[in-house]
Amino acid sequence: MLHSVFAAAEFGSVYERTRADNFQIQVRRTRPKNILKIVEDLLCGTYLSEKGQDWIVGGNGKVSLSNSSSGQQEVLPMAMVLSTWPFLNSKYFKRSFVIEEPEAHLFPIAQGRVVSLIAEAYNSGGNGDFVVTTHSPYILTALNNLIQASNAWYAASAEHAFEIHRVVPKSEMVDFDDVTAYMVDKGSVTSILDSEYRLIQADAIDAVSTHFSSKFEKLLELEMSGTTNEDLI
Repeated sequence: MLHSVFAAAEFGSVYERTRADNFQIQVRRTRPKNILKIVEDLLCGTYLSEKGQDWIVGGNGKVSLSNSSSGQQEVLPMAMVLSTWPFLNSKYFKRSFVIEEPEAHLFPIAQGRVVSLIAEAYNSGGNGDFVVTTHSPYILTALNNLIQASNAWYAASAEHAFEIHRVVPKSEMVDFDDVTAYMVDKGSVTSILDSEYRLIQADAIDAVSTHFSSKFEKLLELEMSGTTNEDLI
């Protein structure tokens, strides 16, 4: 089985093929309809390819991609590829993806929608691998939500399983056993999986928040203690 990864040098040609009308028609036969809703949420509009140009159609009309926000420009190629290639049926090869910092220029809620799209693509049955690099605690937290949804679903009764599906669709759930997660710090690589709770370690996700909150708490303590500038000198 051929194991293919889209390298950076190849991505441009892959994206051009993805934009083609005949390719889009082929994908529509096998792609679930909810995938387009995720893409539209990410773009804050509908993608349109017209006369070789990319457009986003939203509440304010049709805007060319070149005049859209940096977040829309950044996420469109990724969203187009992730919403198409994983849903093409093939007996001859599997599709693996390396996604670098999908959070770039996106608000936290949009980052969560990117994770949902990646999960949908992974669960599509294409039998590929997904490697994601990120500096965003929001990406990791969103992934943890999908893992916890899977944990809860396996432990739930039929009645409660329906309620879980209302919060997180089954097509977005991520099995903990399918996940590996590492933190790279000063040249060291450490696993941040918590096997007991079957989640990514929360303290690793919140390390940055802890750093800033501890400093803020120290400043509050100094204020409440009545410490003056002269005392600090």
